[in-house]
Amino acid sequence: MTEQSRITVATFTDRGGREVNEDSVGAWIRDNTAFLAVADGLGGCGNGEVASGIAIACMKEAYDASMLFDEDRLESTIREANGRILRQQTQYKRMKSTITALWIYGNRALASHVGDTRIYQFRQGSVYYQSEDHSMSQLAVKLGEITPSQIRGHEERNVLLRALGADSGDKMDTDSLDVCRGDGFLLCSDGFWELILEEEMIDALNGADNADQWLERMVKIVEARRDYQSDNNTAAVAIVG
Repeated sequence: MTEQSRITVATFTDRGGREVNEDSVGAWIRDNTAFLAVADGLGGCGNGEVASGIAIACMKEAYDASMLFDEDRLESTIREANGRILRQQTQYKRMKSTITALWIYGNRALASHVGDTRIYQFRQGSVYYQSEDHSMSQLAVKLGEITPSQIRGHEERNVLLRALGADSGDKMDTDSLDVCRGDGFLLCSDGFWELILEEEMIDALNGADNADQWLERMVKIVEARRDYQSDNNTAAVAIVG
């Protein structure tokens, strides 16, 4: 755990039942700001771990280079990650990755993502904000074919509509959020959120003294449900105050 006066952060990643962990994660704090990012390399495209690593490296470089972020800077950083991944691709290695990034500063936050790696914001025992997956299963929800709760078991939940390393990598969704003392933020790959319900995320947050404790509680739930076929599972969390 890294801690300053207002924000604690923690990270976790595990390869699950896969031979290679293609997820990457980072969380950094400085002067009461925090920057968190999770990237999930796409299995089947080759070198997913390289693509996700490039994405996280871009996020850290941007945070190290400046104390100030705005929507344009955050989105340009994601576009830079997309460009770097495209330049690393070969005929046989079409590496791709999701990306989710969160910048917390004072009483505001910026959340941006490409793919189905999620951002949650919890406040006073409820989901205050949740990013919208760029996936076929999320599209099925929009079309009224399934309910949001059915995404976890949907047959096309792993089919993405946007990803870094593709033309769609320049099409991110970015939201500006208000931040209050006690808010909890969770960024996690689909291998993590598929194994834990939102109600359980909230229960784990209740009474947690810091980000480490909250994350440890969630990881116990995820680990109890993993099997030999489980996907890589990765999370980054922050608690404000």
